[in-house]
Amino acid sequence: MAFGFTPKHEVEINLNGFDPKQYLAICLNTAEILKWRITYVSKSGFTAVIKKSLFSNSYEFKLVIINDLASIRCESLGSEMFDWGKNKAIVEQFTGTYENLQGIITDEEITNKLVEINGVFETEEEDALTAPPATAAENFKNFLSLFVPHPGYFVTPIIICINLAIFIAMVISGVHIIEPTGADLINWGANLRPVTLSGEWWRLISSNFLHIGVIHLLLNMYALLFIGILLEPHLGRVRYLSAYLITGVFASLVSIYWHDRTISAGAS
Repeated sequence: MAFGFTPKHEVEINLNGFDPKQYLAICLNTAEILKWRITYVSKSGFTAVIKKSLFSNSYEFKLVIINDLASIRCESLGSEMFDWGKNKAIVEQFTGTYENLQGIITDEEITNKLVEINGVFETEEEDALTAPPATAAENFKNFLSLFVPHPGYFVTPIIICINLAIFIAMVISGVHIIEPTGADLINWGANLRPVTLSGEWWRLISSNFLHIGVIHLLLNMYALLFIGILLEPHLGRVRYLSAYLITGVFASLVSIYWHDRTISAGAS
């Protein structure tokens, strides 16, 4: 069982003189048999994403061939810290399927696959699988991209930026960054049963963009980030935004039903 901020499992395979191109061709056929979504192919290998259902965890499989050595790595995508042996199981599933296929695949099938991917052997573009690690500046740029809307990830960064902007405005106005007072939270739109029921129903929505301190904010934005990456591409902008608002309003209603004098706020 792998453990870590990004659980993964890695193995190295010696090709023992077997032609790297043919090995790559058989590996690609193996991934297709397993119905993996191949996301990148180059002359040195490929990457694929494994996701069995909408709500299951996703995994990235990477094969890199350098000279006579093939490196295989499978790592979890998302926020799980334990993989319960799933990455190892995926690698073993791949190697087992490869061994079975290698014994029955024909030379014609290998040739057809090599013809299909011939372009990757002739391209002059940089191979992403063997490119040097990103610099600190590039990593910072990639981090900032999490806050920029783009196709498939449009609503999530906007919601995150709104939450961050409101919190920054609160702090600038004098609200305590760690432990804001109840009065400050109410002034900024938190949900409280007597106040909300007195006619200020807008608090059912405004409270979803308000947070009780920086730790509360960061934890919620971290969760929202990963949920958005996984769900928004499947639900689309409108349904994803609707789900965010509807669940937020429902949570606010539950809060004022159960709690007489408890202030509630947050995107969770």
